[in-house]
Amino acid sequence: MTSRSLTVLLATALCAACTCLDGGGGTGGGGEAGGGEGGGTGLDLDAGVHYGCSSETTLDEPLLNQVLAAADGPFPDGDSTVPIADGGCFRVQRTASGGALTHLALARYSGKLGYELVGTEVRFFEQPDLVPLDLRWSPGLTLKVDSDFDGFAEDQTTETLDATGLSKQENVRFSPSTKAVLRRSTMTRVNATTVHFKDERTVSGTLTTVADFDAAALQKQSGTCAFTGPLPNEPDQVVACPDEAAIRAQLLASLNQGITCMLGAGIDDVSRLINLRQQLSKVDITCFKNRGYAAAVDVSRPGGRIPLRYNADLGTCMMDFQLGTLFHELIHLIQGPHDSDLEHLLDQSMNVDAEQYAYLDRMRSCERLCFGTLKTRCACAVCFQTGACDQRCGRYNNCVKRVPNDAGMNVAVMSEAVAAVCQSDTSPGVGEVYKTMTECRSNCGAGSTCKSKSVSCDPNCQ
Repeated sequence: MTSRSLTVLLATALCAACTCLDGGGGTGGGGEAGGGEGGGTGLDLDAGVHYGCSSETTLDEPLLNQVLAAADGPFPDGDSTVPIADGGCFRVQRTASGGALTHLALARYSGKLGYELVGTEVRFFEQPDLVPLDLRWSPGLTLKVDSDFDGFAEDQTTETLDATGLSKQENVRFSPSTKAVLRRSTMTRVNATTVHFKDERTVSGTLTTVADFDAAALQKQSGTCAFTGPLPNEPDQVVACPDEAAIRAQLLASLNQGITCMLGAGIDDVSRLINLRQQLSKVDITCFKNRGYAAAVDVSRPGGRIPLRYNADLGTCMMDFQLGTLFHELIHLIQGPHDSDLEHLLDQSMNVDAEQYAYLDRMRSCERLCFGTLKTRCACAVCFQTGACDQRCGRYNNCVKRVPNDAGMNVAVMSEAVAAVCQSDTSPGVGEVYKTMTECRSNCGAGSTCKSKSVSCDPNCQ
């Protein structure tokens, strides 16, 4: 008898004895809860037919919330499995060493068995037919997300660490249908104080570079409340942290609130935030006083650690600003640095207003969207990397803003066109910000180029 025919024979016997595989409930496959209604009576080892499974077809919020719960420690060393209460199909698989996770995955089991021959003995084991979420740390990161359950990971992240810290981080979004690259961001370390960032998007079928710049590894969050100490351009005054345990609790709270908000953005960013939750033990907190900034993070991760600078006066700010500031700093670790040229231009601009300042940067838009200070469709569109007409942004406020002019008439000072930026072709940190492309073209001189930052779905709204 061949191993295949023996396997089918034994599988049929297993089906008769194990009612969870034919949809009748009960236990099986290691004693875990069986699932639901329906099913057949046979078992196809190759096709992995669904037997009494839930109807989940996407990696959605309820499933991710259960992954988050299973990702909370403490973790026993070795392999462990956490069942998901969805009808018996999904389980979170974990591997830990020294109390830290080295592998976290969401796997779907749909009645598929694998087998191996050990001498003359046939050994059976349950085999997942789909792994929609897979994170591996070794000590870098490999992350794969199959959010539409088609067996292909549309979102993939790799992080490479060496003795000095982060060597390279690459986030890639593939087309689910063609498997071509739709979006790719790459951050590499240049030296101890500098990183290089490159952002590529598919435009009219061609992968096009839309940003390519060097930036400081130490990314600072501006803003001030009742900050004391040295002036903004002076060196920090290093002080003892007021309560490091409370700061760490705020870091976790900021990530949890950010994850809840970003579930609307896409599973790729949420999965990267799940990774950050597992890295919080690597955050080294130092406190300082300075009137110029609230916090900072070193995205180069020297020595594999995450240095975080925390302004000791941050507690004088509103809680939303405290949590938003920490979230802003943490997402630099997954979204990369600010565009240094654009930041310099904004700092020198005579025209830019507070809302434009947020809309012209993804980190600031996500921070203000998720922590309650700018819940508009424009902030949503920038944060989610989409258009303002996206249904995910429909629950937020219209971003059109009107103010009365000298004649008492309300005129629009903000729209989905957001801004147009005039930048010098030779010194991109020099230029100005305007409300529309028409205004930009009228004022942007020779040797400079206007770029629309519109999030409108109307190509004429720029």
